[in-house]
Amino acid sequence: MDIYYAVWAQMSNWTINQRAILVLGVGCLIFVVFLKLIGFRLAALFLWILNWLLKAVFICLSTLFSIRAYGAGAKRWNRISGGFEKVSLFLDRWKEAALQPNKKIAGKILILYCLLLICVVVPGWLGKVMDTEYVEKVSGIRNLYMKCEQIPLEKAKAYAPLIDPAETQVQSERILKLSERGVPGANIRTEPNPDSGKITVIWGDAQMTYIREQDGWIYVRLSDGTEGWIRDYLVQDAG
Repeated sequence: MDIYYAVWAQMSNWTINQRAILVLGVGCLIFVVFLKLIGFRLAALFLWILNWLLKAVFICLSTLFSIRAYGAGAKRWNRISGGFEKVSLFLDRWKEAALQPNKKIAGKILILYCLLLICVVVPGWLGKVMDTEYVEKVSGIRNLYMKCEQIPLEKAKAYAPLIDPAETQVQSERILKLSERGVPGANIRTEPNPDSGKITVIWGDAQMTYIREQDGWIYVRLSDGTEGWIRDYLVQDAG
């Protein structure tokens, strides 16, 4: 677990998009391996058990009830037994399919990965051109992802990164400037919350250093050393 949280500590200074590329990619890869090694076999076992339970129910019904071999009773029983047989054959087919999974499963998971990544990344871009109220309406998956990564990011604060940040500080330092929406004036706040206290206001060509981000807010350091939170759509890369 130390290595796990050390990796998260290393990623704490990454953008949410960079983390999503790695985290979702690794998650989908693990999912593919699980399906191929365990998941499909478990599904086949479940279907096999379900099929035998169905057959046991059929046997119990056939022994508990006295079914006449003629008349309406026989016709009714034939329909019931035919239904049991169809369901049993259906379960058998799915069991065989689970034991011989589609070889294209990796491609389908890749498509799922791309769709999830789009749902995480695109709302962040939209925040630079759309009002926050409307962005929130299409940010469900992005917000869910950010909530999921909050726990490991918080725990990772107690761990040292895998690679000494002092050795990569120059290469990894990210400088931000105000976007068109932020140039007229942007608040730097004490917490990632619009109701939190205001530390200062920046405007014009002010630049800042990216530190981390959370729930649509970015923690930055100003040129005078002041640190605080600013909305992500109010800034952009200075490069």
